[in-house]
Formats: sequence, structure tokens, C-alpha cells
Amino acid sequence: MTSVPAPVASVLPLAAAGRLLGDVDRIAGVLRSSGWTRGTSGGVWELPSHPRWSAVTGWSGEHVSVFEGGDVQDPVPLADLQVVADELAALADANPALRPGDPDTDWRSWVGDEVRVDLGTSPEKDLGKVVVPAVLQLALESAPALDVPLDPDAARRTAVDGSPDARWTLAGERDLPDDVVALLAASHDPAVVAALGARA
Repeated sequence: MTSVPAPVASVLPLAAAGRLLGDVDRIAGVLRSSGWTRGTSGGVWELPSHPRWSAVTGWSGEHVSVFEGGDVQDPVPLADLQVVADELAALADANPALRPGDPDTDWRSWVGDEVRVDLGTSPEKDLGKVVVPAVLQLALESAPALDVPLDPDAARRTAVDGSPDARWTLAGERDLPDDVVALLAASHDPAVVAALGARA
């Protein structure tokens, strides 16, 4: 029996096959059809069937990061996260569209024609005022890797004419121009307005 929920396992082969990344609406459709739901924060997806899992998407649609981790009151032991990471690594190793990436002390990685995959776990960190629980991250990024800074003009177009999922995702971005924030704040979609509030 695997510890990886099916909605999590399904994103890896879809990304490797070029059927996930590159478009915010495509990502949203895949996640929604797999059982994920939009959270309050823009671009943050929740998995009601497995509440310790979340997925984070960016405005460009070029990356998805999937996380498993509890909170301070209910942390997931690092050893459990490492078991799940091993299972995800086995799925990546078995995918013919992926090949091992460069060795790294902190991350396991794979590359394909369509995606770069990075997988790692991080132990609990005591930052003084805040304790950050242990976490697992599965990062999926379009290949070749694209560092896509926020394009103000594209953000304005999305704020006016984008789909509900695109506007909700955009509302979670940091450093939005003031006029884009104003456009999103005037949205008739309560999820977009809530995402702006969560961002603040």
C-alpha cells in the first residue's frame, strides 16, 4: 500500500508527458478533476481527502509545487515524509520520460523534455519566534527551466480578461502593481477578493 495519495501521484506523469505545465487553466483543470480544491490563498490548492497535502501554482503556469506537512500542533514526522519521498522517487524512476538529474546533497532530481522534477524533505526548523514543521516538496517546473518574472502588462490583462482560476492565482502573487491590485479588488468573484485579503 502506497502512502502517496492518487491525486498527488497523478500529477507527476502528466507533467512528464507535457500535459500539466505551461497554462494556469490547464493546471487548474487537472488539479480540480483529481480532487483538489482552491484554497483561500491565491494559487494554493488543498486536498480535502488528505488535508496535510497542498499544491502551489504561480501566475505563469510554468511550475507546480506539491507539499506534505502538518502544522505545529500536528506535525508529520520527518521519517514518515522520507518514506513518502522514496515512493515518489520510485514513481519518477519508473517513468520513461524522465532521467536522473545532476546529483545534489539536498534534492533528488529528474529531467525530461517537458519537465524538471525536484524532490526533497526538510526537517523541523526552530526560527525562534516561529517553528516550521518538517515538510516534503515535489517541485515540477517546465523544461527548460523558465525564470518568469511577473509581467505587469500580462498581469493587467489577466486581471481584466483572465479566467476565474487565472485571476485567483494572480491574486496570490507578491509585488503586484497597485493598479492590478485595484482591478482584482474590484472583482465580482469573492474568491479573488478573498485571495487578495489572504495575500495581505
